[in-house]
Amino acid sequence: MIALSRLCLRCGKMAQVERGRCPDCGSQLEIESENNHFLSGPLMKGGKAVTLPPGTILLERFRIAHHINNGRYGSVYLAEDMLCSMQVALKVTDVGSQSEELAALQLQREKAIYNRIQNFRHVIKIYDLHFVPWGGTGLLVLSMEYANGDTFRKWLMDRRKDREARQTAGMEYFKQACWGVGDGHQGDVIHHDLKPENFLFLDGVLKVSDFGGATCAQMLQKMSGFFCETLPSEFGTPVYMSPEHFIAFHLDDLDERSDIYSLGVILFEILNPKGRPPFAGPYERLRKMHLEVPAPRLQEAGKKFAGVIAKCLEKDPANRYQSVAGLLDDLEERSGNKPSRGIPLKASTEELSRELEETWEKASLLFSQNDFNKAFRLTEKVLAAQPDHPGAQQLKDELSTRFSQSEQLYQEIDRSLNGGDLSELVALLQEAISIYPEHPAGRLVQIKLGARARQYRAAMEEGLRALEEERWGTALECFRQALRLHPGAKSLMEIIEPLNKIADLRQEIHRAIAQGESRKALRQARLVDLLIEKI
Repeated sequence: MIALSRLCLRCGKMAQVERGRCPDCGSQLEIESENNHFLSGPLMKGGKAVTLPPGTILLERFRIAHHINNGRYGSVYLAEDMLCSMQVALKVTDVGSQSEELAALQLQREKAIYNRIQNFRHVIKIYDLHFVPWGGTGLLVLSMEYANGDTFRKWLMDRRKDREARQTAGMEYFKQACWGVGDGHQGDVIHHDLKPENFLFLDGVLKVSDFGGATCAQMLQKMSGFFCETLPSEFGTPVYMSPEHFIAFHLDDLDERSDIYSLGVILFEILNPKGRPPFAGPYERLRKMHLEVPAPRLQEAGKKFAGVIAKCLEKDPANRYQSVAGLLDDLEERSGNKPSRGIPLKASTEELSRELEETWEKASLLFSQNDFNKAFRLTEKVLAAQPDHPGAQQLKDELSTRFSQSEQLYQEIDRSLNGGDLSELVALLQEAISIYPEHPAGRLVQIKLGARARQYRAAMEEGLRALEEERWGTALECFRQALRLHPGAKSLMEIIEPLNKIADLRQEIHRAIAQGESRKALRQARLVDLLIEKI
C-alpha cells in the first residue's frame, strides 16, 4: 500500500500522513477533509461548534445535508436552499456569549467584505446573512456558493509528476486564480491567505475562496477593536506569506502586493518539477528566509516564466508587480495568449454586454422585492462596466440613501439599548427594517434587542408567579427589573407602588410586634390585605 503524502503547510515539506506529524516541524498532518476550504482556520479559542443534525430546517428554507467541518468562527454545513433549489455552504455561528459575539462580528465583516467585490466569475459568492432563533439564543447563518469540485491543492497533488499538465492547464488555472484575486483587489479587498487550498473548482472553473481573513480599508476603520488583539502573522500560512506579512503591526499595513508575493510562491510551486514552494522549514526559519534570503531562480520554468516568478518574489514590494493586472499581462504575453483546451476563457464583448443587461434587469427586480443588498451589489457591477448606464446611478443613489438612513436608526437603537424605552426601540427597529431590509448593521442590534425583550418577559413571568405564591419581596424585585428593561411600561407602576407600600408595612408590622404594639400591628396587617386585594 502506498503511503499517502501531504504538503506540510507550516514548513513546506512533503510528509506521510500516516505518521501523524511532519518530521521536520512537528505540525499535525491531516488528510484534506471534504470542502475544508470553506473555513477560516481552526475553531477560535472560546468559540463554540454548532451541532445541527441532518434534516434540520432553518428559516423554513435551508435543509441541512451534513456537517462539513468546524472553522475559526463556527461550523460549516452543506445544505439545500429549498427556496432557490440549489446546494449552498452554510457558516453557522452561535451568538450566545461574548466570544460568539466576536464570531458574529466576523461573519458580518466577511459579508461586508464580499459586498465590495463586483465580479464573482472567479470568486466564491456570498449570498445572505440570516439570524435564526435557536433554543435560548440564536444563530447567525452565512450562506455561500457551494463548490462541488476539489481544491487546486488536490489537483496539484494528483499531477505532481505530470509536469506538462502543470505547465499547461495548471498555468491557465493559475490565471483564473489571479483574475479572482484581482477582482477582490478592485474592491480594495486583500486576501492575506492565498494558497492552493483556497482555490476551488466549481463546475470546472477555478474560484478563490475564504476571504474570512481578508481586509478592506473601510471595514478596518469601523471595526478596529476586533483586530487589536490579533497579529497579522496569525492571518495567513507561513509558506506563502510575504516578507512584510511577518513584520507588519496591523493588517492594514499590507496591500495587494503582499497577495502578489503569495501568488508568486504558488506559481513557483506549480512550475517546480518537484512541486515544492521556494522555502521550507519551521516557522522561524521560514520567517528568516522570506525576509532575508533571495528566492531561488527557477530555471526549470524557462526564461519566459522564471522572470515573472522572480518579480513576484522580490523582497521589496516596490520591486514587485504593483497590480495583479500587471502580472496577468506578463503571463499572457509570455504564454502567447493561447490558453489550454478545455479551460474556460474570459467572456466575449457580446457575452459581456448581454450579461450586463441581464444583471441590470435582475438588480431592478431585486430592488422591487426589497432585496437591497443584492440589488446594490449588482448595480455596482453594472456601473463598473458602464458608468453612464441609464438608471443604474439613480438606483445606487436611492439605495445609498436608504442604507445611510437605516444605519443611523440602528446606531440610535444601539446607543439607547441601556435605559431606552423598549417599545420605542422596537418601533425604531421596525422603521429601520422598512427603510433597508437586511441591513448589515442591524444583525447584532436585533440580537441585543431580542435578548433584552426576552429578559423583560422572563422578569414579568417570574414576578407574576411570585405574586400568585405571595412572595411579595421577589415579585417586587422582578417588577423593578422589568421596569428597568422597559421604562415605558407605565402599567408596571400600578403594581410596583402597592408592592412598595406592602414592603414598608410589613417592616412596620415586625417593629410593632417587637415593641409589643399588637393593635398597631393588626391595623397594618389589615392595610396589607387591602393592598393585596387591589393588586
